[in-house]
Amino acid sequence: MLAEVLNADAPDDLTTRERVKRAARKLFALNGVDVAVRDIVREAGGKNVSALNYYFGSKEELIETLIHDALAAADARWDEALTALEAAGGPNSVREVVEILVLRGLPPNAGEGDEASARFFATLLHTRRHLVTDTVARLGFSAYDRALRHVRRLMPPMPDAAKDQRLLFYFWASSSIFAVLEGALDENGDYLEPWSAPNPLSNFIDAAVAMLEAPLTAPIKNIRKGSSAPESAKTGRRV
Repeated sequence: MLAEVLNADAPDDLTTRERVKRAARKLFALNGVDVAVRDIVREAGGKNVSALNYYFGSKEELIETLIHDALAAADARWDEALTALEAAGGPNSVREVVEILVLRGLPPNAGEGDEASARFFATLLHTRRHLVTDTVARLGFSAYDRALRHVRRLMPPMPDAAKDQRLLFYFWASSSIFAVLEGALDENGDYLEPWSAPNPLSNFIDAAVAMLEAPLTAPIKNIRKGSSAPESAKTGRRV
C-alpha cells in the first residue's frame, strides 16, 4: 500500500525505498538535515509521511543509512585500490595514496543513485559531525584509516602533532572541495567555470600532496610534547 502512495509505478518496495533515499539525500545536501519528513516524502513523489518511518524507522536512521551507503561504497573502492598497491610493494609516495583517496572516494560526478553524496556528506560534517563519527566508528570502515597510516609513514619527518593537523587539513579540504565540484556540474556532467580547466581533481591532488609534504616552518617549541593526536573527523579514531 505504501508503495502505491509513494510511486504508483514502483514494481517493488526496493524502488520505493530508493526513491525516499534519493529524495532525502538531495534535500539534505541542498537545505541541511533539518528538512521536514513531509518534504522528503513529497520530493519522493508520495503523500503519506508514515512512509519514511515504515522503511527507515526515523529520520535519524535514514541519515545513518545514507552515511553507510556513501562510505561503504567508497571504503570498498579504497580497499580494492590499496590492496592492489600493497601487493605490488607500495605505496611508495604520498601521491599514490592521495590519488586513491581522491579518485576512488566520493566522486563529485557520481552516477545515478549517488547524486549529491558529496554535498550531503559535507553538510553533515558541518552540522552533525558527531553523528557521522559515531556512525562510522560503529560500522568500522577501515580502508580510509589504512590509507592515512600510509600517508603518515610517507610524509617528511615532522612531529606527530603536525602530521595530525595536516591530515585533518586534507580531510576537511577534500570534503569541501568535492561538495563544491558536485554543485558546479552542468546538466551534461561537465564542470562550470572556474572549474572546467585544468582538471579540478588532478589539480586538487597536486595541491593536497604539496600541503602534506611541505616543510614545517612552525617553531617546534610551540608544539606540545606528548600531546595526543586529535580524533579523525571522519572516523572518530586517531589518524
